[in-house]
Amino acid sequence: MKKLLVCILTLALTLSLLTACGGAQSKPSESVPSEAVEPTSGEAEQTTKTTFGLEPFAERQTLRIGAIAGSQTAMPFIVAMGEGFFDELNIEVEMSTFTAGPAMMEANADWDIAAAGVAGNLVGAIGYDLPAVGVCDRETNQVLFVRKDSKIAKDPTNPELYKGTTWLLPLGTTAHYTLIKQLESLGLSMDEIKTVNMDVSSAYTAFNGGEGDGMVLFNTNVFIAEDAGYVRIADSGSLNATNSAFLTMTPDAIENERDLMITTWALFYLTADWINESEEHKSIASNYYLEHCEEEGIACTELTAMRTLNIWKCPSLSDSIATMTNEVDDDKGLFTERKLLQAESEMLKTMDFFVEQEKYKAEDRVYLLENKLVDNSITKDAVVMLDKLGITH
Repeated sequence: MKKLLVCILTLALTLSLLTACGGAQSKPSESVPSEAVEPTSGEAEQTTKTTFGLEPFAERQTLRIGAIAGSQTAMPFIVAMGEGFFDELNIEVEMSTFTAGPAMMEANADWDIAAAGVAGNLVGAIGYDLPAVGVCDRETNQVLFVRKDSKIAKDPTNPELYKGTTWLLPLGTTAHYTLIKQLESLGLSMDEIKTVNMDVSSAYTAFNGGEGDGMVLFNTNVFIAEDAGYVRIADSGSLNATNSAFLTMTPDAIENERDLMITTWALFYLTADWINESEEHKSIASNYYLEHCEEEGIACTELTAMRTLNIWKCPSLSDSIATMTNEVDDDKGLFTERKLLQAESEMLKTMDFFVEQEKYKAEDRVYLLENKLVDNSITKDAVVMLDKLGITH
């Protein structure tokens, strides 16, 4: 028994000595200078690893984003904020929202990069010298609605039924463009109807309250109107009036925050690819979009959010690079100084229509092209960065 007790005491003493000798190992910074510890290359890579392999900024950056409230054009921004993609790159995001593109362009002092429909982009380019830097959606869901008991609902191709009617919509937007296309298809002009200028949410509310004979909506309001039983009589898809929405940057941001703009451009399209990668990611994106709509006071449901996501047609990273670098001839043969970027050609599809409607002048078209207000320099620099980081595109 005494021998057993001695063994136990001996073992306890030995352990206590080992602990005392090894206790410093739990605080290496106290016994080993930090500069003497060299992490392996694998460890170094792990500390800077980000979702897409983009390089984080050494110092915290502030990025100001402009977005149309409830618009799918800003979907990658909304998701990147929610998933922490910006944060892992050491980027702080400040998002300002607007009810329409033209108003956003007027307030360009409030943002560095913005996503808007082409009508807004044109206001930005011609009115404020704001260059478009990439396509962020190819929209087909601008929709004309009437009530079930409307004569137009029963005979939507009869031009006589449109004369003198009143339409609620945001003027100067892609909704306006779609309405003009519908009237043109019937041999009519805007002079033969009346319009009331209001954002799409207000248009729906007013129409639902009995105002107007028709309304033109986009974003989530389209699905809300359908679910309420209003009749879709035409849309931009059926009218072959697809509108390419664009990312726009301010000249100041391009010049003075160029690295941030290049990284943001790449992150936008990498996030778009991430969203479309799987149904799980689409579901995650849909939830972030729903939260965004709720924060902005826009009526939306889980089903509506997913339906909106399903009609969103943001090009992939590879398609975006091609759109901003491939060259084509001017469809109208008017500009012969050089070939056009594919993105310029897409913008001109809408602009040429507005020129015909005398909303813009032929000189504005020349101004857009001569001043390269569809700017692919950010795209080219992004490609160099992606190649350097080994990111597939």
